[in-house]
Amino acid sequence: MLLSLLLLSCTGTPPVDSPPSGELIFVRDGVIAPGGSSGQALADGRRFIARDWSPGESVTIDGVTGAAPARAECVPLFHVDLGDVSRLVAMGGAAPNTALAFSPDDGARLAVGSYRGELLIVDGWTGAVQQRKRLAETMIKQVTWSADGQTLYAAEQSPDANLYALDPATLSPKWTLRLADIVG
Repeated sequence: MLLSLLLLSCTGTPPVDSPPSGELIFVRDGVIAPGGSSGQALADGRRFIARDWSPGESVTIDGVTGAAPARAECVPLFHVDLGDVSRLVAMGGAAPNTALAFSPDDGARLAVGSYRGELLIVDGWTGAVQQRKRLAETMIKQVTWSADGQTLYAAEQSPDANLYALDPATLSPKWTLRLADIVG
């Protein structure tokens, strides 16, 4: 079993298994359109265009017209392979947890703390891995960004119980605090 992070854009409806190509897909706060030059590029060549829409409204983007549904659709945007965790699942019997946090400055970066002790920075639109680093023998329990997006904090679940402050561009530590020394 491989564990993947699958990021969905949705509100309240089940995901569409395979989004139709060449059609408009109405998601919260925007529309996903095929190709074109406007909007934010997604992993599969489609583009997200930030746009308000109302149910029943006819919308045309780059020559493609669609009628807005009653509620936003839920579609996969990308997935990130987090490795094989079958041994961990077999031993513990529970599905692995993943810690997630979007960057506060523009939301374009997603920090991912994995069950396998890895920390990743991925492009929040395409899922492309920008940085990847193994921090712990066990899981990363929490990730969060500083208000200015210049520091990423990660907390591990391990005998050392380290708390890291990292440079998001390189994932090099700015400082580390070993909580096991404090709590005994």
